[in-house]
Amino acid sequence: MTRKSPPTATRLQLARQRAFGQLLLTVAVSSCAVGCSLISPGKSSLTDYEATRRAIENPVSVTGGDYGDEGYRPEGVSAERERGKTDFLRRIGLRAERRRDIDVAKREYEAGEKLLASAKAATDDQRPALLRQAAEKFVLAAKNWKSSGLEQNALLNAAECHFFAEDYYESEELYA
Repeated sequence: MTRKSPPTATRLQLARQRAFGQLLLTVAVSSCAVGCSLISPGKSSLTDYEATRRAIENPVSVTGGDYGDEGYRPEGVSAERERGKTDFLRRIGLRAERRRDIDVAKREYEAGEKLLASAKAATDDQRPALLRQAAEKFVLAAKNWKSSGLEQNALLNAAECHFFAEDYYESEELYA
């Protein structure tokens, strides 16, 4: 007995069913892959958010002291993401370590603020020199505590000092 092929309409229905089945299988596999990463108990975007939030709310210095009382704080996990990693470029000396001398940064920032206050009280001919000195102190403070709020404030203050001393090019460079 020879087997007859199914009619054309039935073949078309079988092809559609196979294609639909393959589509369902593809969707199921891809959603499982995505879903597994979304509901996994491991690292997720929520845990990254929580870690960053905790680091900003409860900052801790390298030595373990708390800087929350003083208003200076490290800026979360992203600022120190590279800490602890040793990569090839750093080992051969092509990538510098991030400078982090908090005491020097605070001391230079305070000296810059004092110079800025004295520049405000100075006469017109003394003011530009005092503003330039204050800007130097702010830049030193920023260099000694990279990736912090103090660095951002210090660079902004240095740019303002150069602006009011009419050093517009230096001011623009610091704003950038």
